[in-house]
Amino acid sequence: MELLTHALPFVAPARLGGPTRGVRTAWAAPVLADRFAPTDELPPLWPAPEGDARGLTVEPVHPAVVELAANDSWMYDMLALIDGIRIGDARVRGVARELLNERLAQAAAA
Repeated sequence: MELLTHALPFVAPARLGGPTRGVRTAWAAPVLADRFAPTDELPPLWPAPEGDARGLTVEPVHPAVVELAANDSWMYDMLALIDGIRIGDARVRGVARELLNERLAQAAAA
């Protein structure tokens, strides 16, 4: 957990790109979106032609992220929370850390 919450932005820094179509991540993903007020900013997205949104490209932590997220909602939430830590401001990082910790604890207990 310490690696994910404190070192991840340095181990796997986010690389933001230009506008694209894709899958919402970080604070724009469903797991975090309802916790923050909507803004006029373009949302962060993993590039995917079949995506349902337009926003700014975020290079995923792994090339298989979009496929994993499409096939497993739990994994989508976890990867979006990880991106919240990688690219979010202090408030987003704090909420993403809290949710990530809760979900990992639940998974460990199951």
